[in-house]
Amino acid sequence: MKAAAKVAGCDWRNHYWWLERDAEFKQALEKSKEIAGDILEGQIFDAAMNGDVVPIIDKGVITGEYNKKSDVLRIFMLKGLKPQYRDNFSINQFAGPVQLNVKLDTNAVDPLQLSGNQALLNQGNTDK
Repeated sequence: MKAAAKVAGCDWRNHYWWLERDAEFKQALEKSKEIAGDILEGQIFDAAMNGDVVPIIDKGVITGEYNKKSDVLRIFMLKGLKPQYRDNFSINQFAGPVQLNVKLDTNAVDPLQLSGNQALLNQGNTDK
Protein backbone atom coordinates (compact mmCIF):
# COMPACT_ATOMS: atom_id res chain seq x y z
CA MET A 1 0.00 0.00 0.00
CA LYS A 2 2.83 2.39 0.87
CA ALA A 3 4.58 1.86 -2.48
CA ALA A 4 1.36 2.51 -4.43
CA ALA A 5 0.67 5.65 -2.38
CA LYS A 6 4.18 6.90 -3.05
CA VAL A 7 3.70 6.44 -6.81
CA ALA A 8 0.34 8.23 -6.57
CA GLY A 9 1.91 11.04 -4.56
CA CYS A 10 -0.34 10.73 -1.52
CA ASP A 11 -0.22 9.43 2.03
CA TRP A 12 -0.88 5.70 2.33
CA ARG A 13 -3.54 6.29 5.01
CA ASN A 14 -5.69 8.09 2.41
CA HIS A 15 -6.55 4.69 0.92
CA TYR A 16 -8.28 3.59 4.12
CA TRP A 17 -9.96 6.96 4.58
CA TRP A 18 -11.36 6.85 1.02
CA LEU A 19 -12.34 3.20 1.44
CA GLU A 20 -14.54 4.08 4.44
CA ARG A 21 -16.05 7.26 3.00
CA ASP A 22 -16.12 7.04 -0.80
CA ALA A 23 -18.43 4.40 -2.32
CA GLU A 24 -17.09 5.06 -5.83
CA PHE A 25 -13.49 4.50 -4.65
CA LYS A 26 -14.53 1.27 -2.93
CA GLN A 27 -16.32 0.06 -6.07
CA ALA A 28 -13.29 0.88 -8.23
CA LEU A 29 -11.02 -0.99 -5.82
CA GLU A 30 -13.25 -4.09 -5.97
CA LYS A 31 -13.26 -3.92 -9.79
CA SER A 32 -9.46 -3.64 -9.85
CA LYS A 33 -9.20 -6.73 -7.62
CA GLU A 34 -11.46 -8.61 -10.03
CA ILE A 35 -9.32 -7.56 -13.01
CA ALA A 36 -6.09 -8.51 -11.21
CA GLY A 37 -7.62 -11.89 -10.35
CA ASP A 38 -8.57 -12.48 -13.99
CA ILE A 39 -5.03 -11.64 -15.13
CA LEU A 40 -3.47 -13.92 -12.53
CA GLU A 41 -5.91 -16.71 -13.38
CA GLY A 42 -4.88 -16.49 -17.03
CA GLN A 43 -1.19 -16.61 -16.13
CA ILE A 44 -1.74 -19.61 -13.86
CA PHE A 45 -3.75 -21.41 -16.55
CA ASP A 46 -0.97 -20.76 -19.06
CA ALA A 47 1.69 -22.00 -16.63
CA ALA A 48 -0.35 -25.12 -15.80
CA MET A 49 -0.94 -26.04 -19.44
CA ASN A 50 2.23 -24.82 -21.16
CA GLY A 51 4.72 -24.71 -18.34
CA ASP A 52 7.37 -22.20 -17.41
CA VAL A 53 10.58 -21.91 -19.41
CA VAL A 54 13.49 -23.37 -17.44
CA PRO A 55 17.08 -23.03 -18.65
CA ILE A 56 19.32 -26.08 -19.07
CA ILE A 57 22.70 -25.22 -17.56
CA ASP A 58 25.83 -27.27 -18.19
CA LYS A 59 29.06 -26.23 -16.48
CA GLY A 60 27.69 -22.74 -15.84
CA VAL A 61 26.59 -22.20 -19.45
CA ILE A 62 22.98 -22.11 -20.64
CA THR A 63 22.82 -24.79 -23.31
CA GLY A 64 19.08 -24.89 -23.89
CA GLU A 65 15.70 -24.67 -22.26
CA TYR A 66 12.55 -26.69 -21.65
CA ASN A 67 9.01 -26.07 -20.46
CA LYS A 68 8.39 -27.34 -16.94
CA LYS A 69 4.69 -28.00 -16.40
CA SER A 70 3.13 -27.93 -12.94
CA ASP A 71 0.91 -30.80 -11.84
CA VAL A 72 -0.01 -28.83 -8.72
CA LEU A 73 -1.34 -25.94 -10.80
CA ARG A 74 -3.26 -28.40 -12.96
CA ILE A 75 -4.84 -29.97 -9.88
CA PHE A 76 -5.99 -26.59 -8.57
CA MET A 77 -7.38 -25.60 -11.97
CA LEU A 78 -9.27 -28.91 -12.15
CA LYS A 79 -10.67 -28.42 -8.65
CA GLY A 80 -11.89 -24.98 -9.67
CA LEU A 81 -13.58 -26.29 -12.81
CA LYS A 82 -14.98 -29.62 -11.59
CA PRO A 83 -16.76 -29.76 -8.19
CA GLN A 84 -16.28 -33.52 -7.85
CA TYR A 85 -12.50 -32.99 -7.46
CA ARG A 86 -12.78 -30.42 -4.67
CA ASP A 87 -11.80 -31.17 -1.08
CA ASN A 88 -15.29 -30.62 0.26
CA PHE A 89 -16.47 -32.61 3.24
CA SER A 90 -20.18 -32.95 3.68
CA ILE A 91 -22.06 -34.98 6.26
CA ASN A 92 -24.46 -35.80 3.41
CA GLN A 93 -21.76 -37.98 1.80
CA PHE A 94 -22.61 -40.83 4.16
CA ALA A 95 -24.80 -43.42 2.47
CA GLY A 96 -26.23 -44.97 5.61
CA PRO A 97 -26.35 -44.88 9.38
CA VAL A 98 -23.20 -44.03 11.33
CA GLN A 99 -22.10 -46.23 14.22
CA LEU A 100 -20.44 -44.55 17.20
CA ASN A 101 -18.62 -46.72 19.74
CA VAL A 102 -18.10 -45.20 23.21
CA LYS A 103 -16.07 -46.76 26.00
CA LEU A 104 -16.97 -45.54 29.48
CA ASP A 105 -14.36 -45.63 32.22
CA THR A 106 -16.25 -46.63 35.36
CA ASN A 107 -13.19 -45.85 37.51
CA ALA A 108 -13.08 -42.18 36.46
CA VAL A 109 -13.62 -39.46 39.02
CA ASP A 110 -17.03 -37.78 38.83
CA PRO A 111 -16.25 -34.37 37.27
CA LEU A 112 -19.21 -32.82 39.08
CA GLN A 113 -17.42 -33.38 42.42
CA LEU A 114 -14.33 -31.45 41.29
CA SER A 115 -13.71 -27.78 40.63
CA GLY A 116 -13.57 -26.69 36.97
CA ASN A 117 -9.77 -26.79 36.69
CA GLN A 118 -9.44 -30.17 38.39
CA ALA A 119 -12.08 -31.67 36.11
CA LEU A 120 -10.17 -30.46 33.05
CA LEU A 121 -6.90 -31.87 34.36
CA ASN A 122 -8.47 -35.25 35.08
CA GLN A 123 -10.22 -35.66 31.71
CA GLY A 124 -8.82 -38.65 29.91
CA ASN A 125 -6.67 -39.69 32.90
CA THR A 126 -7.70 -43.24 33.79
CA ASP A 127 -4.51 -44.13 35.70
CA LYS A 128 -5.09 -44.63 39.42
